Amino acid sequence: NFGLFATPERNLVFDLNDFDETLPAPWEWDLKRLAVSFAVAGRDNQLPDADCRRGVLECVRAYREHLREYSRMNPLEVWYTRLDMTTLIAMAPDEKVKKMREQLAEKARQRVVENLFPKIVGEVAG
Repeated sequence: NFGLFATPERNLVFDLNDFDETLPAPWEWDLKRLAVSFAVAGRDNQLPDADCRRGVLECVRAYREHLREYSRMNPLEVWYTRLDMTTLIAMAPDEKVKKMREQLAEKARQRVVENLFPKIVGEVAG
């Protein structure tokens, strides 16, 4: 439900990319879906159950804290809040995670270029 996107200024940001669930429903459903996504991602990456649980708890804690922070902002401040790729890379807990995030950023940049210039990229690759 999340991914890297290029802003009009060509900055990579981490944001929502799944808008298929747009009908009115209790907010708790979104939080439950988010928590389950973290658990599934952990299992898919073959992490131990204890690590998956910690990841889910950290996700829910961060959700709660950011919701509290956003409740003190005006709508325009919330709208322009971004988590850019440079910040995500800088926040990496170790070199392995930093390298992985740098690789993800490079793949995202390539997708942006391919979407903007599909004919040129195809000619260069061919």
